[in-house]
Amino acid sequence: MRARLIFALGAAAVVAGCATSGEIERGAYEHQRRAAYYEARGDHYAAAREQAAADKQLAKAHRRAYDEAYNRAYWY
Repeated sequence: MRARLIFALGAAAVVAGCATSGEIERGAYEHQRRAAYYEARGDHYAAAREQAAADKQLAKAHRRAYDEAYNRAYWY
């Protein structure tokens, strides 16, 4: 009984900790919004940093979307 409870809590923690591709993509769009804000204010270094973070998160979102769609083991 105790082992099942521990397993269930562990599985719930793993599932809750995984962001979906859509959540990661929304974070990337937030970085792009900040990059545009900094660019408009003339802070090119901060804009480049935010755009690099957006590019990195978009790539991660695309990899995660592929895993969600084609890797059946992703959901188990």
